[in-house]
Amino acid sequence: MTSNVCQKWDLFNGATGTIVHVILRHGEGPSADGTSWPRMVLVDFPKYGGPQVFKDRPHLVPVFSLKTEDSGSVREIFQSRLDSFAPVTKQ
Repeated sequence: MTSNVCQKWDLFNGATGTIVHVILRHGEGPSADGTSWPRMVLVDFPKYGGPQVFKDRPHLVPVFSLKTEDSGSVREIFQSRLDSFAPVTKQ
């Protein structure tokens, strides 16, 4: 997490978790060139203490992308450093 979303729920700058699912926008597939951006990622934050979103996964939190605009430029970001997560391969 790269911002203080809700400190009392342990969603703060520096909180770490594991991405368990990437959800793309309707009709889009993954792209290697960066033209497709996920709608949200589901992250398991072990210390999360907020409202339960998923009945069977109390620490699973949806993290949505945010669009920001500054001086005519629009960018889309996540409030987490997705590049710092290592892919997990199930065998």
